[in-house]
Amino acid sequence: MTALLVLAGLLDAPQPPWVERDGARVRVTADLRPWFAPAPVQADTPPLRTRLTSGLTTRLRFWLEIRDRDGRLAGVALRRVRVRWHLWDERFTTVIEDARGARTPAFKSLEALIDGIARFEHWPVEARLPTDASVYRVQAVLEVNPVTAEQAARMRRWLASPQAPARLDPLGGGLMGSFVRLFDNFKAGPVEARLALQGPPFRADRLPWFGRRRPE
Repeated sequence: MTALLVLAGLLDAPQPPWVERDGARVRVTADLRPWFAPAPVQADTPPLRTRLTSGLTTRLRFWLEIRDRDGRLAGVALRRVRVRWHLWDERFTTVIEDARGARTPAFKSLEALIDGIARFEHWPVEARLPTDASVYRVQAVLEVNPVTAEQAARMRRWLASPQAPARLDPLGGGLMGSFVRLFDNFKAGPVEARLALQGPPFRADRLPWFGRRRPE
């Protein structure tokens, strides 16, 4: 049974990110939707789908990073997402921040939400790679409910002044929403969950140019 679960996990894993050169920068294609697939019944932790449909605000932080063989950062692209499922309205509301700016789309289904936030098609990454034989790797990362120092400070201020405007929950400004979010999302530790996917090493002088058909 364990072997079958491992095999199922490998089959459902995202494909390695694909990197192309586009002038002075690169573009990365990564489909991270498999991270949101239903988990096996025997799994120790609930799938991300359960978290997204809990009715509580979930914060997701995606990033695509390129590092050289010594681990030095050569380029990064970031996407922040805040999402909440509204049961009575039967829709997901979101705040998405990335290279395209900030926007607040709504989604009618979980699949539409995942399609909208977990796919990166030819995503621009400001990484000025040389054209020599230097070796790099690309990695896609997802953090669930990361807690920053600023957010921890906001939490302490809210506790010290319960009558102050409720700002801990940007998608639901009510006091009860902030109260629930406070004790649900702001858990001890830097993140609630972290997933990472690393692509194979590539030489900078052998990157395909953007627009060339990706091999099957």
